[in-house]
Formats: sequence, C-alpha cells, structure tokens
Amino acid sequence: MRIPISVDALQKCLSYCPDTGILTWRVRRSSNVPAGSVAGTNHRERLSFWLDGQRYMVHRAVWAIFYGEWPDGEIDHINCNAKDNRIVNLRVVSKIQNQRNKRPSKVNTTGFKGVYFNKRDEKYYAEITTNGTRTFLGAFAVATQAHEAYKSAAKELHGEYARSE
Repeated sequence: MRIPISVDALQKCLSYCPDTGILTWRVRRSSNVPAGSVAGTNHRERLSFWLDGQRYMVHRAVWAIFYGEWPDGEIDHINCNAKDNRIVNLRVVSKIQNQRNKRPSKVNTTGFKGVYFNKRDEKYYAEITTNGTRTFLGAFAVATQAHEAYKSAAKELHGEYARSE
C-alpha cells in the first residue's frame, strides 16, 4: 500500500475552495500548468491528479486539505456526482454505505434500482441487498410498483445512505 503525501505538503501545493469544490495548483507544475490552474482530470468518471509520481483522487485530497487529515474510509459523493467535490457533498463512509448510495447499474434495463424484468413470469421483480443478503420484495405487473417496493425497503434498511433513483 502506498503512503500518501503528508497533508502539509499537499496544502503547500494545492488550494481548495469549499464553495465550488475546485482544487487549484498553488505552484507552477510545468509550462502547460501554471499556478492557479485547476488540478484534476477525468479518470474513471472521477477527477484525479498526479503529484510526485503518484495519482491522487481529487475528492480524497479535498477531504485531506479541508479537514487536515486523510480520510480513514471511502469518500461518498452524496448527490452521486463524482465531479462535485464541494465539501457539503462529501462524507466518509464504509464500503457498504458507499455501495448503497449508487445509481442503478448501466446494464439495468428497467431504469429503476433494485428492479429487473423476469421474462419467464413477465413481471418486474424487486430485490434489495443488505449486509450481503439479497431479499426478494415481490413480483409486480408494472415497473413503477416494483420501484416503490424497493424505495420503501431502501429507506427502512439503508437509512440516509438509501439511493433509489
């Protein structure tokens, strides 16, 4: 496991605006990257930057700069926009909590999290996973009914980390 740069060294190189969520370089990085430039480029749907030969995720660096220490868990983007690094949109969570606050998978054909169409029964099934256990919530004639069942269960089981949209 790599050892991250010290927070002091990070704060000397980068500046953070909590209102906009933008991280900028305090120092000139190269002829193409002057001081004041935005730090972070697209990397797997998030923003990252290179410093001393190591890649850092912007949201983790933002947390370290703002709070003065590296986060001890995962950083969740509350609104699911991985490029919105305003401090009010970030929170430290466990891996499970972070998974609960995900949007539906890209391969989801119904458009609703926790809902899939069963071709054999020609019904929409709703399921939810909690602590590694998948729970069947019912079979429905209409996708929106299955989605309502999922939303209700997610709110009850996942609390503030529930994401149903």
